[in-house]
Order: sequence, then C-alpha cells, then structure tokens
Amino acid sequence: IVSSYIYIIYKMYTDENIKNISEYFEDFTFQKTTLILIVVVLMFINWFIEAKKWQFIISKIQFLSIIKAVKGVLSGITIGKITPNRIGELGGRVFGLEKENRIKGIFATSLGSLSQLITTLFFGIISLVIILLFLVDSFKELDNLYVVLILILAFVITFLLIFLYFRINTIPKVLINKKFLNKHKSKLVFFEN
Repeated sequence: IVSSYIYIIYKMYTDENIKNISEYFEDFTFQKTTLILIVVVLMFINWFIEAKKWQFIISKIQFLSIIKAVKGVLSGITIGKITPNRIGELGGRVFGLEKENRIKGIFATSLGSLSQLITTLFFGIISLVIILLFLVDSFKELDNLYVVLILILAFVITFLLIFLYFRINTIPKVLINKKFLNKHKSKLVFFEN
C-alpha cells in the first residue's frame, strides 16, 4: 500500500498528462462533466464485471462474496500498478484467499488471464486480416512477405495457446513427475478440474 501511494504521488508530480488535467477542469462544461461521469460509471461497471469473473474463476477453490471479489480485484490493480507488466495483479488478487488456497488461486487467475489473452489474440488476428483485406492501400509501404509472416506466426501462437488451454488438464500428468514440483502435486491437480 505504501509503495502504491509513493508511486501515485510520483506519477502526479512527474507525468505530463496528469499535469494537464488541471487545464481540462479550467473550462468546465456540461459536456465535460457528462464525459467524466460516464467514465466513472464505466470504471465501476468494469470492476464489477472483473470481480464477477474473478468470483467465477475462483469458485471451485473457495467461495468469495462479491465484496471480497471486488477487494481482490482492487488489490490486484493496486499491486499491478507498481510491478512490471502488471504481473503483481495475479498475486494481489489472491491476498483475500485463505492461505492454503493462494497457490491454486494464482493458477486459476493465470488460467483466466490465458483465456482473456487467447480471446484478444483471436479477435485481434481476425481484425488484422479484415484491415489488410479492405484497407490494403494503407499498407503499400509494408513488405507483403513481412505481413504474411507476422500473420502466420500470430495464427500459430494463437492455435498453440488454444490447444494448451483446452488440454490444460494434461499439465499435471506431465509436471507431476518432475522432482522439483513434488511438493505441489496437490495444487497441480487443480488443472484437472
């Protein structure tokens, strides 16, 4: 929490975009007020949906009330802000879980993040193909071979992630025989569910 406050204060005094916020509020109109209200409402809706998703993901491990799920999401966001590439978001969410369920919670959260990544990649590739097909003139400066290679690589990575996601229950069978994971056998069985 202290690190988060330090980070927020640091950003408030160093980030140029945040410094420009005061200029935005100097000429305060009805339209600006409406936009801010819409953003705030959408932010709360987003956090609520994220909390429901987290509650669903974690439901096979531990029951969470919606209040605890929201606290977990907000904890994850807070810790994610001060860690590289928001990696702390995974760990921040599991603080609200019982101690014996935290490792399973990290696995479950990782699995949820993987499904979100796959969805983003899948629809991103479809969008990229549509853009390339219908807005080809904009991409004349790009080498066609380069674009084709990127698309093929993206398709392969997405296919492999989808395959891994739908075969996730085989992970314990592969990993359980590794000596360094012997103490986590019971936690790896989570993937079978």
